[in-house]
Amino acid sequence: VVLYAFFLPRMKLNIIPKKVVNMDNKKKTKIYRHNFLNTQDVYIYLNGRRFVSDNGDEINFKESGRNLYINGKLIYTDVRIIEFSKNSALIRVSGPYASSSFMLVLEDYSHYIYDVNDRTIYELKTKSSW
Repeated sequence: VVLYAFFLPRMKLNIIPKKVVNMDNKKKTKIYRHNFLNTQDVYIYLNGRRFVSDNGDEINFKESGRNLYINGKLIYTDVRIIEFSKNSALIRVSGPYASSSFMLVLEDYSHYIYDVNDRTIYELKTKSSW
C-alpha cells in the first residue's frame, strides 16, 4: 500500500493518507461518488457498509451508522462526525473502555477508512464482492 499526504481545508486532522490504486491489476470501474452536504449524509453512507483491512479485520457501521462493529462485535457505541468535506469525514468513536478516530475517504476508484491510531486502512467491500 502506497500512501502520501495531502491537505484538506476545514479538517482538524490536516494530513490524511491518500491510497494509490494500481489500476493495471484491477477492473477500472469508478465507484459512485458521494458528496456529503451534512453530517447526516455521512451517517447514511456509513450505515450497513463493510470495510476490510489487508489482514482480514472487518469494520461495520450499523444502527443508522451510530455503532461500530469490529469483526462482528459491538465495540464503539458513540460514533460522532467531527468534521466533513464533500468527499471525506473525520469520525470520532468511543465506547465504555476506549476511543479512537477514523478518516473516511472517498476517491474515484477507492472508498476506505483510515484508522488514525494504528494507521490501518480498511477498504470498502461492495455488495457485489461479498
